[in-house]
Amino acid sequence: MRILLFFTSVFVMLIVGCRKDPVYKAEDNPAWDTISFYKLGNYNELYQQSSVMVNIDFLSEDKIVFGGQVDPLYSNGLLLISNDTGKSFSAVASTYEGGNLKLFSFPDEQTGFAAYNSLSGSAFIKTTDGGLTWNSNVLPFLPFGAIHFLNDTLGFLSGYITVDGGESWMSQGLSEVLDYEFVNFNVGYVINSNNELYKTTSSGSSWNVVHTFTTDSVSYASKMQFLNEEVGYIINAFGLQKTIDGGVTWQTLFNDSPRAVYFKNDQIGFVTSAGKIYKTTNGGTSWQLNYETPIITFESIDGKNDVVIAVGTQLGLDQMPNRRCYYVRTSTLGE
Repeated sequence: MRILLFFTSVFVMLIVGCRKDPVYKAEDNPAWDTISFYKLGNYNELYQQSSVMVNIDFLSEDKIVFGGQVDPLYSNGLLLISNDTGKSFSAVASTYEGGNLKLFSFPDEQTGFAAYNSLSGSAFIKTTDGGLTWNSNVLPFLPFGAIHFLNDTLGFLSGYITVDGGESWMSQGLSEVLDYEFVNFNVGYVINSNNELYKTTSSGSSWNVVHTFTTDSVSYASKMQFLNEEVGYIINAFGLQKTIDGGVTWQTLFNDSPRAVYFKNDQIGFVTSAGKIYKTTNGGTSWQLNYETPIITFESIDGKNDVVIAVGTQLGLDQMPNRRCYYVRTSTLGE
């Protein structure tokens, strides 16, 4: 009997000791939908460009813009617009000869701007009818990093400023601008590849350095979001960081290779890391895995009200040769 009890105890210990924690699967959270651009478009036309959708921006509760960059194999840039909160979309602009269309800015639902560089040179395009038609101008410099327009005339692109809707540009001496973020018409921030954070209180007419991130790493993927003039978030070489004093000091919230961030308010937020989306409900003090997929490296995430959408590049080669692109969407903040 003692021998039987001994072996029974050992067997139980082995089972318990070897048991693995449950693996998180995408279907564990049905609040998120994985949606194919291909399936929502024309079934007879494959949006090859959609395999590299890397940018998204909510213009309103219903209207959303998706921006795509060049696929390394064969596709060109593309702008897609949804008028039903991301449930369907239509292509409104595309490039040829390899031009990216990930740099776009819509100050309102009708007025939009985009810039790209292709084999034929740099170009700047503008729409005043919500993307139905576009006018094109040649850019005198290489578009890089970020674009932001405050209205139909005043805008910023790659360290340059325009006051006439892109007809002419003037350098502001801000090298390699990676992101612009304005909290209102007057107050805005700029981060560059030298890890310098600038602030303006004059609608971008002048900029002052408020913080330099002390790192030897050159950041080429920094992204910002500011909820107001004091509270903001940035993704840089340190991970996801937060400021509560307008960018003077920063605290690291998440450092598992973050790629994009979206906060609905000062408590509820999301951060992406490769094929994962994490969520916080306490301002970033703690994070929980909210969604995971093996097919998307999330490059951008944005939301409005309770709808959140994340897009990105294809993760791995499992979708070739069809090269379909997917985005993920929740209408309940991932709950």
